[in-house]
Amino acid sequence: MVYTLWSIVTAGRLTKPTGLVNCGLFWEMLQRAARQGGADTRTHEARWGRYAGIFDPETMERVMLEMLQEYGVEVLLRAHVSDVLMGTELSGIEITVKSGR
Repeated sequence: MVYTLWSIVTAGRLTKPTGLVNCGLFWEMLQRAARQGGADTRTHEARWGRYAGIFDPETMERVMLEMLQEYGVEVLLRAHVSDVLMGTELSGIEITVKSGR
């Protein structure tokens, strides 16, 4: 979920949703970005319907990093999952970075 949202925000630059924001996690992120001056939480009207949640992608990226840090998540930028270690349960993942595995 975080990876997908991060990709849409940072690479895809999807900064204006096509509907009303109703996901609790995204709403929290949006409110944090608004407090930093990088989002508009108001509901807007358009010919195609109502929408909310316009934001600056750089501000939202900063918000996501701050939230992940608050929850103790170690963020490895430009790291790729190269393998999943499984027995009867997930026991770990293998990542690849510029210097190797």
